[in-house]
Amino acid sequence: STMSSHRSYASHLTHKFSAVNAQVEAGLYVCKRASYYLRKVAVAQESCAAEIIKQTVHEKGKMEGMRHDNMFRYVSITSDLRTVMQTMSLRMQNFSAKVLKSVVTPLNDMFETGEKRRKNLVAQHKSQTSRVDKLLADLAKERQQCIRAYTDLVEIKQQADAEEVKETTRSNKFEKLDKKLRKMRPKLQERLAKFEQQRDTTLAAVRLYHTKTLPEILGAMEALERERLNAMSRLIGLFNTLSANYAAPVEEIEEMSAHLKDLDVDAEVDGFIQNTTSIHGPPPRPTPIP
Repeated sequence: STMSSHRSYASHLTHKFSAVNAQVEAGLYVCKRASYYLRKVAVAQESCAAEIIKQTVHEKGKMEGMRHDNMFRYVSITSDLRTVMQTMSLRMQNFSAKVLKSVVTPLNDMFETGEKRRKNLVAQHKSQTSRVDKLLADLAKERQQCIRAYTDLVEIKQQADAEEVKETTRSNKFEKLDKKLRKMRPKLQERLAKFEQQRDTTLAAVRLYHTKTLPEILGAMEALERERLNAMSRLIGLFNTLSANYAAPVEEIEEMSAHLKDLDVDAEVDGFIQNTTSIHGPPPRPTPIP
């Protein structure tokens, strides 16, 4: 199914960027832990396998002393022990190497590149949100200043009107107030015109932020989330395949099982007796006692 057939971060979660960021960050952390865990286990397996192979080689050097045991099938079965352990250790080495290269490294790459992308998107969101918040704060401040300027003008107008009512002939005080009003009116009109312009610019920026900038950032967050989930599905699926191959039946174990069925204590003891007496003869008759 495609992204368009699902709900999207861009259309449903633009108001909760913090929740989206927390989810993406937590998801990448899960990716990191899976990578770190598998790396530690694979390295431990490699070390363990190397030690087993070392001990197997060492034990092969002790064969000379074991040749004195004439129960040949039992000597042979101890050789099977070493063969099985060496085969399983080599398989472990191969498994660990493939896990490190094909699973651990890509998982860690997904975490590291994903974290860089997430932090970049967080920085973009912070920058764009701060810019819009400042534009709105500046607009609110200018609105208050326009209201103050208008209130001042109304107050001067009321004072002028009061002076005009007092006397039939205009006093100096009225003239001063009237002159002040004539200066204030065009300044207020100019300020209100600038405020309207500022409001239009701010509203356009806010509209762009909500309809384009924010959805794009959320869309990029969702793309990162989906990429991480797809990577984990693919890489853990690969780990599953490698594990199944690692756990597949070992031919040398099957051979050892067959050899165990051939073990026969009576046959071995009888064989040793026959072999010894054929070389040295039967036991001599007891020397008669004089």
